[in-house]
Amino acid sequence: MAIVFRTRAEEIALGMTLLGLFFSSVLYGLALSQLYTYYKRFPRDPLSVKVLVCAISQFSMPPLHICFL
Repeated sequence: MAIVFRTRAEEIALGMTLLGLFFSSVLYGLALSQLYTYYKRFPRDPLSVKVLVCAISQFSMPPLHICFL
């Protein structure tokens, strides 16, 4: 295995990136649980409202941003 030497600034940057990834993943999970709770609590909402909620959730919290961190 290769040994990688990093400067102090690089170590701090990697740590902040890891913290950002962690917090954004937690917030994404909370948003998904709210979406799940909505669909469970309001099963008789009109289909148009359900589609609107689904569309808003897809465009406002894309899961791809976590992959690119």
